[in-house]
Amino acid sequence: MSKYFPVIALCCLLLLLDIISIRHKTLTNDERAHYRYGSSILRGNSSRANNQATMPVSSLNAIPGFLGTFFPEGIIRQWLLRIETGRYITILISLLVGLLVFHWSNRLYGYRAALFSLFLYTFSPNIIAHSRLVTTDIYATGMITLTVYCAWRFTRQRSWKWALATAATLGISQLVKCTCMILYPIIGVLALAKAIPAFAHCSWINHRGRLKSILLQAIGGFLLLVVVSLVIINLGFLLNGSGTPLTEYQFISRTFSNLQILPEKLAKLPFPLPRPVLTGLDYLIWEGETGERPPNYLFGEVRHGNRGFMGYFFWAFLLKVPLATQLIILLAIVFYIKNRKRYRFSSNEIFLALPTVVFWTYINFFSVYNAGIRYSIMVFPLIFIFCGSLVEPWSRLGKSIRSLIFFLLLYLVVSVLSYFPHYISYFNELIIDRKLAYRVLGESNINWGQNQWYLKQYLKENPDAVLEPRSQPRTGKIVVTVDTPGEFATEEKYRWLRENFQPVGHIAYTYLIYTIVPQDAKNSR
Repeated sequence: MSKYFPVIALCCLLLLLDIISIRHKTLTNDERAHYRYGSSILRGNSSRANNQATMPVSSLNAIPGFLGTFFPEGIIRQWLLRIETGRYITILISLLVGLLVFHWSNRLYGYRAALFSLFLYTFSPNIIAHSRLVTTDIYATGMITLTVYCAWRFTRQRSWKWALATAATLGISQLVKCTCMILYPIIGVLALAKAIPAFAHCSWINHRGRLKSILLQAIGGFLLLVVVSLVIINLGFLLNGSGTPLTEYQFISRTFSNLQILPEKLAKLPFPLPRPVLTGLDYLIWEGETGERPPNYLFGEVRHGNRGFMGYFFWAFLLKVPLATQLIILLAIVFYIKNRKRYRFSSNEIFLALPTVVFWTYINFFSVYNAGIRYSIMVFPLIFIFCGSLVEPWSRLGKSIRSLIFFLLLYLVVSVLSYFPHYISYFNELIIDRKLAYRVLGESNINWGQNQWYLKQYLKENPDAVLEPRSQPRTGKIVVTVDTPGEFATEEKYRWLRENFQPVGHIAYTYLIYTIVPQDAKNSR
């Protein structure tokens, strides 16, 4: 029992951080849309209205509300019907992801390493921030980790059980977030990485039977993934429009419209995907073709349309991941390379490293949607699992290294708790003045609509304060929103305030407070 106590303690701590820190957090900009779509799925309707990013997995968050309809009027019914109650489902899913991190790290590096990985997961401010929301980011994080884990288990056992598990998790992931489509090339690259050595040891003349077997297995695996994925995707979207020919769609993107000019016999064949999937992809591609997407913001510059920032998520990682975690990752890489002969990279760590590299390459160099670090947390569990390798050879680590690791863990706890309960707005100590974080990143990195309760409380306690005054410059106590993306940092109407004054305080890191005296206001004109 004593062996499991630290695991239980970390899990309870994760739950505690999530539940207590969400107490006064208002609904973020996307939660209502996700919840509505989840409720719609439970009512048997999978058609999407305005938000094409909503997915069937949000039906899990809507379960409490669905159950609440069967209760009589009273406190329990009212609590179940609140959108905020659906957040507890995401919290439970986040806990399961943490347990998967512990389990996989334990299988790779042992119990001590597994605790280490779970500790990093528990004190990841970005994981905490999005574990408490009715959104799909944590679901995607879990499904990417689980799918890659199943693929790893399959390569070790080569059983139908793990082949089906990989195919099933790959299919389910497509009901979670569009980003999970990247799992198909990831699984494909992993399969190639495992097959190439087998081909290299064979020749067509001497090992013809073996080569044919490898090829047949590859074809069979591909067909299994496709068939199982299609079945799950169609069921997940309630067979809505499944089999509808391309000719019966009204696409808005050029890419999908061009599909309708295929030879008539092909265009009239039943298409094996549900209507909401095709229309959703059509909308996303249309956004890319027309640039009709929210602007991107980085270091005081706003880019509109398809002009994203190459390497955006490297900057987000550098500034929003705790410095202690970054140093631990660096140490883990250095020590892994130094002791690489002790490990079997091609059998184990490739399943952690390759998905991370492929995913980060895509979001940094091919994606033009720079909306926040939440788009990159999907591979954080894989990174935390790898970090477990750092403490596997604990007895062989020098005293100074062990002391450094303990110091970094303590530093991590202090840094993360210092932002409690405002984890969406977390920045590490590279941002010396937390009030000025808006100068480097915006959008859901700081303000996603989550702190309106704190704003109302402040204005109630300070009736002389004015929220975003129209007449400018002006005197008195002024409160401005760190808006999304980069409005306060770039717009002309706030230039007099930005260039002449420094904020004297903040409200939950998302609203800045200025105190302007008459003489200073006159000088700023």
